[in-house]
Amino acid sequence: MRMKTEQTVYAGLGFLFLILLGVGVFADRSVAKLVDDSKAVVRTVQVKKSLDELLSLLSDVRTTGTASTSTRIRETEATIRKLTANNQRQQGRLDALEPLVASMLNAPSPALMNEIRRNVGLLRDEEDRVLTLRNAENQQMAAQTTTVVRLGALAGLIGVFASAFITRANVRKRRRIRVELERFFDLSLDLFCIRGYDGYFRQVNSAWERTLGYSKEELLSRPFTDFIHPDDVEATKSKVKELVHGTNTIAFDNRYRTKNGEYRWLRWTSTAVPAEQLIYSAARDITERRELEISRARHAENVELVSQTMDILQSCETAADAHKVIDRMAPQLFPGLSGAVYELAASRNILERAASWGTGAPTENFIGPTDCLALKRGRAGITQPESPLHCQHSNGFDGSYVCVPMVALNDTIGMLHLRQETADKPINDTQLTFALSIAEQIALTLANLRLRETLRTQSIRDPLTGLFNRRYLEESLEREIHRCSRNETPLAVLMLDLDHFKRFNDTFGHDAGDAVLREWGGFLQVRVRYEDIVCRLGGEEFAIVLPDATLQSAQEVAQRICDDARGLTINHRGKEVGPITVSIGISAFPMHSADVSTLLHTADQALYRAKSAGRDQVVLATEQPV
Repeated sequence: MRMKTEQTVYAGLGFLFLILLGVGVFADRSVAKLVDDSKAVVRTVQVKKSLDELLSLLSDVRTTGTASTSTRIRETEATIRKLTANNQRQQGRLDALEPLVASMLNAPSPALMNEIRRNVGLLRDEEDRVLTLRNAENQQMAAQTTTVVRLGALAGLIGVFASAFITRANVRKRRRIRVELERFFDLSLDLFCIRGYDGYFRQVNSAWERTLGYSKEELLSRPFTDFIHPDDVEATKSKVKELVHGTNTIAFDNRYRTKNGEYRWLRWTSTAVPAEQLIYSAARDITERRELEISRARHAENVELVSQTMDILQSCETAADAHKVIDRMAPQLFPGLSGAVYELAASRNILERAASWGTGAPTENFIGPTDCLALKRGRAGITQPESPLHCQHSNGFDGSYVCVPMVALNDTIGMLHLRQETADKPINDTQLTFALSIAEQIALTLANLRLRETLRTQSIRDPLTGLFNRRYLEESLEREIHRCSRNETPLAVLMLDLDHFKRFNDTFGHDAGDAVLREWGGFLQVRVRYEDIVCRLGGEEFAIVLPDATLQSAQEVAQRICDDARGLTINHRGKEVGPITVSIGISAFPMHSADVSTLLHTADQALYRAKSAGRDQVVLATEQPV
């Protein structure tokens, strides 16, 4: 439609130009003819003047007859002939007049003069006729020229008015279209703009004000780089250079500052028009998308970190190892937060700090279960500084913190405590959700370690005395023999048997026998070194492994146990159970054997000899080659 309007206007202007050109040509020809006619009038006047002069000179010739007059008459005749050269009728009359003038010069006479006057009159009449004819033609030409000029002017005015009307209508239409486009663009959620090569905005839509908060005047009055994040300015300038050199920009992201100081991510699609030195751009606010991408990336990192942490925790053999892992990995799991992990003791009346991290980590090594609101309520929650209730273990901490009960297998394992390190970054719901997940994993790990430790204890410990069992004795003795062999150090094995133990059961009952065994287990543990291994083999038989002990030092230990046992008094249900005596057999590595079974058998034989010799004594195994 726009092209048709422009073509109509251009065609009208071309037609008007042709009309005006024709009028101009016609007017030019009319003026040229008028000029020629004006010259002809001048010639007519000059002819009539020359004719009068000729009659006057002829009159002088008749009276004076001088030679100079004759010359002037010839010159006048030549002038008249020249002036009438374009009129054949006048030339013919001159041909008839010249002989009469010549005769008048030779022989003047009144009759001849009258004839000359008659011919001169004919010449004058012809000039008057030509003049009248020219005047009529001039008037007609003037009338035609006036008509043509008026018609041309009218046509020009009509053309001008038509062109002006069409142009005005087109301008109004374009203005209306522009207003409609601006309204349409203002309704768009995307940010549209036109930027100049000088770095200033030329035009922006209202989405800019809605997104960034600046008015159009503020945006147009400053370079667009003033609104870009400092870290993105150079990259943006580089993209602008690419645009100027003819490369369109698709999906380029940068950050623009809002009026309140925040930054919004914008994704740009731009193209440059070098002829206009303008850049046309459309941008979309992708802040939420970028934040979601960052959140997803952070979540993926957290998942990877949690997975790595859980893998390490699963490889821990003891709770102490798990505590070290938590202490090392927690700063990565909870950046910007200080915290601690408290583990509930077996007595279930106190929580002990197992791990802590961060500059503001809690300093309390022990807290009570009732000191924590989360443990009392059985659910986690964020406690803000303005909250009416606070955990007693927070010690007046003036920031936000969160306590998460660690529960696994319907059993409370402990509590995860987190607190903010900086005042401007309080704990949020996202961090709480993540803390719940981590607390669940830690609780499950600690519970598994506890269960594993319990099962291991049950597999290597005697449930009655708490001492190691035969299985642990055989495993440990073999390990210690290898170690002593490498270090070239001795090792001794004590085999013990309570004398007349059946009497305790028969006399005082099996409960009393169990009590004796429990007391005897504790008795043995306090009379050996930490590295010594005390085991119950079954019934009233016990064994002690003494690493790095010579046969002599082992004999001294055995003798001390034998002597102290005589003074051991055990009360059961208000009755004194005793006395207690013990028989002990001793074997040694490498003196007697390097084999576990042989070494135990040798010590057992020595014990048998001690019992056979009257009990309550220590007997060394007979020396045998290793």
